[in-house]
Amino acid sequence: MSSSTSPRRGPWGRILAADPEPIGDDTWVIRASLPRHGINVFLVREDDGVVCFDTGSRELAGELRRLAAGHGGISRVVLSHAHYDHRGCARRLGAPVYCHPAERAFAERRTYDAILPGASTLKILRVHLMGALRDAGPVSIAGTVQEGDRVGSYTVVELPGHTPGQIGLWREADRTVLAADCFYTLNEHTAGYPYSIYGQDDQQAAASVRRIIDLEPAVAWPGHGPALRGDVRGPLQRALATKGH
Repeated sequence: MSSSTSPRRGPWGRILAADPEPIGDDTWVIRASLPRHGINVFLVREDDGVVCFDTGSRELAGELRRLAAGHGGISRVVLSHAHYDHRGCARRLGAPVYCHPAERAFAERRTYDAILPGASTLKILRVHLMGALRDAGPVSIAGTVQEGDRVGSYTVVELPGHTPGQIGLWREADRTVLAADCFYTLNEHTAGYPYSIYGQDDQQAAASVRRIIDLEPAVAWPGHGPALRGDVRGPLQRALATKGH
């Protein structure tokens, strides 16, 4: 997003979200939400506007609309999955919302049911508390996307495990993957396995990390933290090894 199209922003907006950062042709990352800039939201050029790939938490709606306005506005929202820190402000953006078919029922419910049978009281309380603080509520799903569908210049890849219908976006031209919560990062050289408190299927999650490795990306963006660049395989293999996979 060039400075000529960047909107005037107040101090609160800058606390909520950093300026969009170009990460390739027709793609920008917005490091957003509280604690400061802990969630990645992606704008992807599509037709006359931009797709918002994930939305961060509920307080971001106005700022995301403002930041997308210079590119024709938000044409649609595509959710990587329906956790509260990814769908959080989707219902406030005034754009149709899409997700994977396996995620639809969760996206349209009041609280995402990320609780497995036998979950601890701590997990139950944390999921519901964070949902209440960060989620604007369920969304009406206008349509679904799945393996092989196009989102701008990207192709949808299915990455289940963290949730049943989690997806990422893959662009072979520059070998960039937007991997959602397949993994998280502490820095550009260190990846971590998804927090078990939010995970659904550990074996599927591990397989999805291996799928990212097999794509041989040059750049891999998680839903939280900076991108892995260059040696993506090494950090992801080490993350799997720490979980016994």
